[in-house]
Amino acid sequence: MKYQFGKIEFIPLRSSTMNSKRITGIIAAFAITLSVFLTAAPRAEAGCHTAPAPAGVVVIGGKHATPLYRYNISGDHFYTANWNERKGCNFEGIIGYVFTGGYVGTVPLYRAFASSPVGNHLYTTNGAEAESLRKAGWEHQGIAGHVYPSAKPGTAPLHRLRQNRPNHFYTTNEAESNAVRQQPGWNYEGIIGHMVVKFTVSNLAGKTKAQAQSALTAVALTYAETDTRIVYNRADLDGKVAAQSPAAGKWVKFGAVTTLTLYKNINTVMVPDVAGKNYIDAARELTSTVRLALNRSVTYVETLNTALMNRAKSTNPPKGTMVQPLSSITLTMYKAPSQVTVPDITGKTSIQAQPFLNAVGLTSTSQDALTTHSSYVGKVESTVPPGGLKRLMEAAWC
Repeated sequence: MKYQFGKIEFIPLRSSTMNSKRITGIIAAFAITLSVFLTAAPRAEAGCHTAPAPAGVVVIGGKHATPLYRYNISGDHFYTANWNERKGCNFEGIIGYVFTGGYVGTVPLYRAFASSPVGNHLYTTNGAEAESLRKAGWEHQGIAGHVYPSAKPGTAPLHRLRQNRPNHFYTTNEAESNAVRQQPGWNYEGIIGHMVVKFTVSNLAGKTKAQAQSALTAVALTYAETDTRIVYNRADLDGKVAAQSPAAGKWVKFGAVTTLTLYKNINTVMVPDVAGKNYIDAARELTSTVRLALNRSVTYVETLNTALMNRAKSTNPPKGTMVQPLSSITLTMYKAPSQVTVPDITGKTSIQAQPFLNAVGLTSTSQDALTTHSSYVGKVESTVPPGGLKRLMEAAWC
């Protein structure tokens, strides 16, 4: 006879010796107990969920440590530091790290198992309790790992709870522990040790990408590269860590992502086209964007085109040239002429004279002069300064 609750099937082992009413009663009671447990402790989502492959032994304060994996096997929570011991579809997560050896300052986490009335794994750091269980018929399954007997930086208490089923449950999550103990049929049995759940981020500055990844893996952290920082003529820094987040010394939970910024060395740069930019923008692009050394001596070219005045004309070396970073570069700028030749506009009307003045960047004002010749009316008699003279860029009097 087979009973199914959701996706979990239960087959009574001695159904042939029991009447159907008795079997139904047993299964119903088991289903009620299981329902309470599922609402109290987390389960993996539907489908097959296996523990991730271990990244390698973690070194914590000079001690080798490994994850303690949690599985749910038909209601019996099973914890192991041996990834190969249980690879199934009931993985619920890593609750912390246990030490692989009996280091000074740590205590063994003993594991015992009782097959009846239902499968139940029990873990304890109390040697006397472990021996008592063995004498009571429990199977002694060795040491699951070693933990601290008291709180240390980066650790969390390992809580033990017992269900009347019977069933034992262990967690380093305070909120989870509180939620389980509020469920009917669960009893809190205290803290049996302290497990490492956080790690300090080491200073990775100056390490290569491979060295940084290795250092992060060694403390159960993961790596992500987010950005590069440009350096010039620094082959010794190329590909090495320039910055990290979280910063060195910060405490983070195992599996936390550390983002790295790596240096990128550039040996040559292209001279940009800065034509038409004002001096400030051109200088910023040459010195900040491509890291060239701008010559303080600027070359000027005069122009009468007001749209070009005070704008960049060209560079030396010219745009598109590949040069080494911090190479010297000279900027050529347009400017207004310092002197112009005053055109001869005598005998022209003011309308006729204006284009000649505009062509050399001069403006004009006028003064009236008396004449007895009607043919001279409205025409330029003379200019101050007179036509043909060099003149600073200012108004010419007509």
